[in-house]
Amino acid sequence: MKRYFPFPEILFLIVLIPFITSCEKSPENPLKVSDVKHTGCKTYKSLVDKNQDCIEYQAADSNYLKINRINVAFNCCIDDIKIHTSIDQGGIITVKETEICPNPCDCICLYDLEYTIGPLEYGIYLLRIIEEYADTMTVAFEFSATTQGSYCEVRDGYPWDVE
Repeated sequence: MKRYFPFPEILFLIVLIPFITSCEKSPENPLKVSDVKHTGCKTYKSLVDKNQDCIEYQAADSNYLKINRINVAFNCCIDDIKIHTSIDQGGIITVKETEICPNPCDCICLYDLEYTIGPLEYGIYLLRIIEEYADTMTVAFEFSATTQGSYCEVRDGYPWDVE
């Protein structure tokens, strides 16, 4: 009697198993962005600390973080600013501030920007802000109902050091 060896079935399972185990649905980004507002291009006469790029942050509605950005560089002719967020399991929040500028001008200027992100659980976080025209800004903070703080980086070069 001839023995049947299920070679095709085994081969099928070997090929199929990685797809079955990798079909786990990735979790949706739990952080939402709301209340995004920005100034127009600031005149250099209105700048207080024009060589600084700053963040001010405070708890809002117990589980949200309101972020105020001061002197963020974008093209002079933006239509809007988009904020993208993500958070990893280690508590690193990444915020990417992106200009929407279909018809760019040949200049960069400074804006103030505010937005709210959340919900956040109470705990320790590292906030990384990725900007269009500057190095990434990183701030560590402990989030609670009373969180508030600020951090500034001195920026050299255009558009921060224009007289």
